Amino acid sequence: MWKDVYAIGDDVIDEQHRGLFAYVENLIRTLAEDGLTVEAYQAHISMSLVYMKNYAVQHFADEEAYAIEIGFADAAAHKEMHEAFKLDVAAYEAELVESEFDKRAVKKFLTFVLEWLIHHVGYEDRKLAKSANDN
Repeated sequence: MWKDVYAIGDDVIDEQHRGLFAYVENLIRTLAEDGLTVEAYQAHISMSLVYMKNYAVQHFADEEAYAIEIGFADAAAHKEMHEAFKLDVAAYEAELVESEFDKRAVKKFLTFVLEWLIHHVGYEDRKLAKSANDN
């Protein structure tokens, strides 16, 4: 899933992005396995939500600090995208818990995360790379 074209040129941010792509890819593979018990499946999804929320807090703080450091003109708008993602993850969490981690709800969540990740890293974060190169 990770492509070198997604790199923005900051080692910390790029490593965090690679880690998240790997995590999502691993989660998709794990959930495709038939041998998981219902309890293991639910626990895995629950832990994934915790990971995603923790990731959002740490990574977004790092990325927002980087945006300010390089004088990124759209730093405030970029932060708003991060805040919207956190709200969306919280809404998905409520939906997942309500559905008792129904596979359709999980697939919907994973699709959202993957689409957001590809767009945000592949397009929005590329703006950070361009801004850093322009300065």
